[in-house]
Amino acid sequence: MVREAKKPDAAKVHPLLGRNEEALVQLRHAVSLIKDDATLCGHLADVLLKVGKTEEALTVLRRASELDPGNKEISEKLQKLKGNQSAVH
Repeated sequence: MVREAKKPDAAKVHPLLGRNEEALVQLRHAVSLIKDDATLCGHLADVLLKVGKTEEALTVLRRASELDPGNKEISEKLQKLKGNQSAVH
């Protein structure tokens, strides 16, 4: 159990080292285990954006916003991403 708890921390370090694909694997696994963690979803969305998976990031951020509607950081990320999507289309 302790090993599983450390996975999100490692997943946050991988992007800092340019290991986005490794971070995605770990974050997706963590989110599958802990489905109701808005912050974890926010981290996953950040990495998805780094690798160009904008639509998936938007879906994940919407889920995070549903889980924690009062989370200002997630709301800001979601609004920014929606704004960027509107500018492109």
